[in-house]
Amino acid sequence: MSCFSLLSINLSRIFLSIEKLGFVFLEKLKDNPKTQNIPVVVFTNLNSIEAKKKGLSLGANEYLAKGEKSPQEVLVVVEKLID
Repeated sequence: MSCFSLLSINLSRIFLSIEKLGFVFLEKLKDNPKTQNIPVVVFTNLNSIEAKKKGLSLGANEYLAKGEKSPQEVLVVVEKLID
């Protein structure tokens, strides 16, 4: 059985720093020897170049903006990572 993480990072008006929590989670996941090899796809509304660079630099295998990929395209990415 494969282990996989699909991380959704969103910006909320109520919680202005919620997007930072996803990056913190990713950083902790990749810093832990027990979880560092789990493939991670960041699936987010944050589609700036800076956010993408940050997610990938923290160890995400893929960084997908929600409005730019169809569900089928997301599935293809996930399937490639867990095969």
